[in-house]
Amino acid sequence: MNTNHFPPDVDPAEGWSARLIGVDYIEVRRGQDSCLVNVAFEPQWQARAVYASEAESPWFPQLVEHLRALLPALPGHFVLV
Repeated sequence: MNTNHFPPDVDPAEGWSARLIGVDYIEVRRGQDSCLVNVAFEPQWQARAVYASEAESPWFPQLVEHLRALLPALPGHFVLV
């Protein structure tokens, strides 16, 4: 079952892409590798919080910076946490 009701992948430079998976995750891809980043609605910000700092790893260097560039192309209002 496809739970992705959002636009297709966002493809920035350097081979990174992102897409929403349901309402709880953003899948970030770099080449053939991928990781899931948690997303949660935060009423105090009226935005969806993206918990990118928890997803830092050697396989995804500069993940926060790439997410910062990707998020404006995704639907909705996001805040990096």
